[in-house]
Amino acid sequence: MRRRFGSQNGLRVLDEGRQVVHGLLPEYVFGPVDSRRYGKSLGVNPFPLGEKICSFNCPYCECGWTNKHWVGKHNEILWPSLVTLLDEIESRLKKAREQGEQIDAITFAGNGEPTLYPEFGELIEGTLALRKKWVPAARVIVLTNASELHRTDIREALLKVDETCMKLDAVSPEVVRAINKPHSSLSMDSLISLMQAFPSPVIQTMFVHGPSDNTGEKEIALWIAALIRIHPVRVDLYSIDRAAPDPRVSRVPAETLQAIADRVRREVGVPVLFINSSYGQKKPVKGVGVTGRVLRGGFLRWVCGLRIRGIESEALRLSTHKNELPGEE
Repeated sequence: MRRRFGSQNGLRVLDEGRQVVHGLLPEYVFGPVDSRRYGKSLGVNPFPLGEKICSFNCPYCECGWTNKHWVGKHNEILWPSLVTLLDEIESRLKKAREQGEQIDAITFAGNGEPTLYPEFGELIEGTLALRKKWVPAARVIVLTNASELHRTDIREALLKVDETCMKLDAVSPEVVRAINKPHSSLSMDSLISLMQAFPSPVIQTMFVHGPSDNTGEKEIALWIAALIRIHPVRVDLYSIDRAAPDPRVSRVPAETLQAIADRVRREVGVPVLFINSSYGQKKPVKGVGVTGRVLRGGFLRWVCGLRIRGIESEALRLSTHKNELPGEE
């Protein structure tokens, strides 16, 4: 029997003062939190409270172990209604406007794989309408493992958002089984083909040491080859930022992430962002921005002059953020 993981309210404050997800989130909509990638971000958690529903079961996941390992549509549990979710989103957006609080993004993440929500397309449509009404400058972002990308309704919904960030931690079957523990129906080669066919994805990769290590030369070479096939608009690299459900999982040093980032830049030719952390270190590793200035707190390291809407101007302030979205680490 697996031990209980995380805090009771789904959040934890790290030594450096950042509030991060650590366990199941108790709300459908949370924040806005300070995301190291997306600025002030309102998080959407479209899952029954107290459940983690995902097609993966990653040993590093900040929400803990998956208790419903699913793919496809499932209606045998009580999902939050579409009306409930949209009402919650609108309430938070309205409150933010009334209080003069900035919102840079609305991000779908939460306690599992958000595209498993049965009315995901309608949820995206409704959110886009609310964005237009309350925060027209905000971006709508989905963090996904791409396991539902074969479905036409999911692809159509994801094509409407501003950024779809897809997980690709490994490629070889044995390492994928160790680091993601995907549902038995999933094939990584098929997922990579679907990512390749999707316009302008962002790829995010978690690197870890331990039984699920994905930093070996063979695995990195396969991963690089997959990135060349997919040709994403950006690659985000990171390692664990807090204790993992599997205590054998450990973080990858910043120097290793930097070497991997440099290799992606050379061999794939796309912008790379790696998110550094001070977890497991006595002192944060300092990060150098594209202008050569040292980032406060040392949480970000930027490679090959990344420039997307608003993101370079954010570089010097993101390292001071105190909260974190699920999937961000």
